[in-house]
Amino acid sequence: MYDIWIVKMKRIKNDYFVLILIIVLYSFLGIIGIGCPIKFLSGISCLGCGMTRAVISALKLDFIKAIEYHPLFWILIPAFIVCFLRPRMNNNIYRICIYTAILLFVAVYVYRLFFSESDVVSADPRNGIIYKLFISALRRN
Repeated sequence: MYDIWIVKMKRIKNDYFVLILIIVLYSFLGIIGIGCPIKFLSGISCLGCGMTRAVISALKLDFIKAIEYHPLFWILIPAFIVCFLRPRMNNNIYRICIYTAILLFVAVYVYRLFFSESDVVSADPRNGIIYKLFISALRRN
């Protein structure tokens, strides 16, 4: 019983370490002007594009602007609760929560990419560094 508790605590500690590492990485990328690494590399917005701006707007109590930046900004609170309760949760319930969140993000992303007038989400591979490096390499040959 004690060994199982230690393993669970190590897993929680590792999860929080990874979360903090991601926050630090994204903060650093924002400071140096890159922002989203996926959009920087590919030129295509990611599923979470606008989330940071949405959270900042929500913290300023500007919920309309937060919804414009990313309609799922509110999902972070239940996600933290699920991550915190993960060791005590049934695996099936945990999987349902994860798959539901993924499905919501994909649905919102597709809608924003193809049907929304917002400029937060965009797909222009020519603006990505991979495309630019590829074209640059082709021109040298």
